[in-house]
Amino acid sequence: MGIPKKQKKILNLGCGNDTYGTAFVDIYPARKEVVKCDINEKTLPYKKNTFDEVYSKNLFEHLSNPMHILKESKRVLKRKGRIYFITDNAGFLLFHIPLRKNNFLQHNSNVLRVGDKDRHYFLFTPLHLINLIEKCRGFEKIKVTYAYFSPRKTIKILRPLFNIVNKTFLARLLNPHLVLEAYKK
Repeated sequence: MGIPKKQKKILNLGCGNDTYGTAFVDIYPARKEVVKCDINEKTLPYKKNTFDEVYSKNLFEHLSNPMHILKESKRVLKRKGRIYFITDNAGFLLFHIPLRKNNFLQHNSNVLRVGDKDRHYFLFTPLHLINLIEKCRGFEKIKVTYAYFSPRKTIKILRPLFNIVNKTFLARLLNPHLVLEAYKK
C-alpha cells in the first residue's frame, strides 16, 4: 500500500454554509468548525505559509478594504499557493436594470444585508481585480475570467451557449461573476 497523498490545506473565507476547504472563516459562523473573524479589519488567525489555497466566493465585493484581505491571503499562503476569489462582475447587465426593491440583483440598495456589516461596497471589472492584486505585490500567473454559476442541471444545458458567449464581448454583459486566480511567488 502506498503513502496517502497529502491533503491540500484550503482556507475558505466568508464561507457561510459552504463546505469547500479544510479551514473556514466567517464573521457570522454557521457551524462549529467555522472560525469567527472580521476579515475586513482583523488579521487571519493563522500562521504564515499555512495554506495551499485561499478560496472565497461572493465575499470580496462585501469588503470595504479589499487590499487588506489580499495581503492577509498572501501572508497565509504557502509559496506557489493559489488565491481563488469569485466576485461580482460590474459589467453584468442585470445589475444595471432597475428592478423591484427586494430583487437580489439590485446591487445599489441595502436590501442585500444579512447583518449589520453585510452590504456591497464594490462591483469589479477584470481590470479592477488585476490592479488590486498587482498593487498587493507578490503574485504571479494572474488571471481573471468571466463566470456563470447556477444549479448543475441549468449549467449543463447552458454550457455550450456560454462557451460561445465567453469568446465574444457579450461575456462581460452576461456573466454575473468574475474569478480572480493568482499564485504566490
